[in-house]
Amino acid sequence: MSHATNPGSVTWADGTAIGVLVVDDEPVVAEQLAQGLAAHGMCTGFVHNATDALARLDADPAIGVVVTDIRMPGGDGLGLAQRILSQRPASAAVEVIIITGHATIEDATAAVRTGVADFLRKPFRLAEAVQAVTKAMGRVVTQRALASERAAVSDRLARMEQERAALQGQMRELGARLAAQSAPAAATAAIERDMAAISHALRTPLIAISGGAELLAHGGLSRGDEAEYHDLLRGGVQRVVQAVELVEELHRIERPASDEEPAAVPLAPALRAAVAAARPLADAKRLRLGATPVLPELAATGTPSRLRRAVEQCVLAAADWCAEGGDVLALLEPHEEAGAGWALVTLLAGPADGLDTPPPGIAFPLAGSAHARTQESLHFAIARRIAEQHGGQVTSWNGGPGRMAIRLALRQ
Repeated sequence: MSHATNPGSVTWADGTAIGVLVVDDEPVVAEQLAQGLAAHGMCTGFVHNATDALARLDADPAIGVVVTDIRMPGGDGLGLAQRILSQRPASAAVEVIIITGHATIEDATAAVRTGVADFLRKPFRLAEAVQAVTKAMGRVVTQRALASERAAVSDRLARMEQERAALQGQMRELGARLAAQSAPAAATAAIERDMAAISHALRTPLIAISGGAELLAHGGLSRGDEAEYHDLLRGGVQRVVQAVELVEELHRIERPASDEEPAAVPLAPALRAAVAAARPLADAKRLRLGATPVLPELAATGTPSRLRRAVEQCVLAAADWCAEGGDVLALLEPHEEAGAGWALVTLLAGPADGLDTPPPGIAFPLAGSAHARTQESLHFAIARRIAEQHGGQVTSWNGGPGRMAIRLALRQ
């Protein structure tokens, strides 16, 4: 197949030129037409019979347009067109243009039924052939591009289904592990108390997964909407996986930390490290997240990794709750009550520049009061469980519309 470098040539998305194959039993006619089309920037070739044309098509998938004479010994153009176009997938679409000097009504009817794209009636000018081939090229590009997009969507849906099935397997495995393990009465009561957090953490992203998958499965979406729902589905899967990991952590902390000795844990560096760990979540939600410039030198005694984890989970709970574009501020304060010293880690979350100071003291108002807030976060549940293991507590407070605070109280 000869090649031309005219910038007017039509190409696939990867830059490959669309091929044009001329089929005519008269060698001079076939070669002249192929050369004429090549002069207009087309990648062309020619053969002299239907058998060679079919072989060339099988060997060169870049061929997208066939221009064939209707009368040829050993197989006419209509028969060739029928063999090319019948049951050909859209991903390998080819348009056929028939050259005829004396087409009958029967020929025209047969050509239409076969799906022939156009006719060139002898004698024709080169400009007519260029115009017919160019239009056919445009249709081929459209058909193959749509087929490629449909195949890509099908592949993405298949991958999503695999992810969903894998996620269901993880959930079944987690349920089996939890059911197989016996726990003391106190641990069982704690798990029951936190079932609302577990249910909320899993149900919310699963709704997004179900809705996104349903919309994608029905099709008919623009490419932008499809990408948006694909991101929604993938984000939902990620949040479920994260929730499963937190549920497993909630169960693990019921067991003693046998590999660590109790020690005094400085809370100021632990709070700064927790703020740094929550930075990716804050950046994703455009939050202003930080601690007060001066943090007092306070310490709590207990299992070091767990106490640091409790501080981190409180910061993550506040950042996860806060609406996009809001503020999250971390404070560390000492407190004395009944002769005992306490360290209070407080997280304030709310609209930008709209934070209120929570009430003083170890705990926020009791459940049922005007300022009480029910936390359903797994981050909150983990922090609360660790605090209780160390004789402390984690409570939350509703400071008005869009405002919330979390307080971790630990004995010094």
